[in-house]
Amino acid sequence: YKRDPRIDNLLKLRDSDKDLTMLIEKVDNMQLAQVMALAPEGSDFHRSASYNLVSNLDKFELSIEDKDAIGLQLIEDFKADCVAPNLNKFYDKVFLAQAMIEYQQPYALSDVIENMDDPSYLVDGLIDYGSSDFITSNLDKFEPGSVDHALLAQHLIEEGFDGWLIAHLDKFELGSINFTTLVEHLVDTKQTFV
Repeated sequence: YKRDPRIDNLLKLRDSDKDLTMLIEKVDNMQLAQVMALAPEGSDFHRSASYNLVSNLDKFELSIEDKDAIGLQLIEDFKADCVAPNLNKFYDKVFLAQAMIEYQQPYALSDVIENMDDPSYLVDGLIDYGSSDFITSNLDKFEPGSVDHALLAQHLIEEGFDGWLIAHLDKFELGSINFTTLVEHLVDTKQTFV
């Protein structure tokens, strides 16, 4: 009537990488990925299955569309922390990064930006998606030169994030902000900031 302690002892002896490789070879890969992605919440398998799926995604024989769909499914299930560290294993990285922001999980991206090989590939896409505020709040995590500060400041003004820009002025490179344009915009929109 209780969980048998021998189960955990037996599982400790297993090589999970070999087990997963065997499953990938013998089971329909999409079906296996779905089972791993949809592991019931609260089960022992829940979190570890998602992490194992994403960290081993390159071993699965899936189309790029299917891989991205799995990434989106995990984000929708509030498992962005599984996807973000492995973003390079997906095709549409910008779309998935934006989904993390839209599903209120930007912390997952913020935690891994400085460890990404080249996070600059996200910058233009996220700006185009209207996430200039996210880029600005994490501006200090990007390598110098990977973000066009002047373009980012212009987007913030155009998107109406003047206050956000002013609050984060210290993160922008000197000379990247056209203060004349910023002041004119503030005057035109009758905004005041103290």
